Amino acid sequence: MVSALVMTGIDLATVGHMKRRALVLGMLLALPVAPWGSLAFACSPGRPAPTAAFPASGALSVSPQSSIFIVAGNTAPAGLTLRANGAPISPPPTISSLGFGLTPGGPGTFYRLAGPLQPSTDYSLEVEGAAGEPVELTHFSTAATYDKTAGVPPTIGSLRLWRVHYPVSLVGAGGCVFSEYEGYFALDFTPGSVPGTPDAEVVSVLTLSSMQLGTTQSFVFQGITTLPGGFRPAVDGDGVVLPEGGELSASAALWKPNLEPGRTFCASITSYGRNDLAAPLLQSPSVCATVLGIEAAGAGGAGGMAGTGGTGAYPIGNDVASSGGCSVASGHPPGAGDLLIAGLAATLLARRRRSRSQL
Repeated sequence: MVSALVMTGIDLATVGHMKRRALVLGMLLALPVAPWGSLAFACSPGRPAPTAAFPASGALSVSPQSSIFIVAGNTAPAGLTLRANGAPISPPPTISSLGFGLTPGGPGTFYRLAGPLQPSTDYSLEVEGAAGEPVELTHFSTAATYDKTAGVPPTIGSLRLWRVHYPVSLVGAGGCVFSEYEGYFALDFTPGSVPGTPDAEVVSVLTLSSMQLGTTQSFVFQGITTLPGGFRPAVDGDGVVLPEGGELSASAALWKPNLEPGRTFCASITSYGRNDLAAPLLQSPSVCATVLGIEAAGAGGAGGMAGTGGTGAYPIGNDVASSGGCSVASGHPPGAGDLLIAGLAATLLARRRRSRSQL
């Protein structure tokens, strides 16, 4: 945009007040918008995932020992109708919720329609549209038989857990901190593989349990290989800086589990796909970790990490509450376009104030 101003010879001092406003607005609208794939989560991951079902449309020879999985946005899908060879199935299959989670298309709630299905049958699943009309989510056909071929279970390479104590002044202040105490995690894993199921359709459930507390929490995901637990290996000034490197960013954490410092939690991942009712369960071995407690600067606690004898509080990058709510962020520092806009806004404001003072 800077080069465009130079090439066209635009001088803000020579245009009128209203024209300057229009010029700035036009340049704002002309700025490139980052695509979904380059955006970083900031409090809310954006639009909910579109309603979809698996096995996906066009699938052939699906094991009749398969469940149907659905992902929907903020509300449960209404008016579901499962048809076998065109005829509605009655009574309809039982639907259960797997919980909240994430897909490449956004966040959503996952559901499971328990099988089994009839062999050598054409199936379609419909949902009630906005105007009450039937909308097809998927259609597929089943195989005549099934086997019990085992898949490859997922594996967890490492698990790290933290709970941050924030200053009360930061809670709900626009910086993506919604509670005085918030949990974060970093988990490296290798996805599982389900025979006859495309990798993009495998639905996995991360479970975080504490035998000491008797609690179990879960997060569902499909089609992604990185979980948004809030840990960032590079420090960019957006979170609580860790002494061992990296930071905990409230804006990068889509799921914040309830954790207690000094307690041990164990993580496991269970993956589902076609033939899930006949094949052995695909579940990773559990990996456990102790929660480290962190006092953010200004929190007023003892400071340091629980159990480590730390005496200092950890700094929060950009420790100033923003003026607005949290939204999808671009995940990079301000560029030339951002700085130019700020400069233009300041110039217009200064000129406006001078013109008023001369009245």
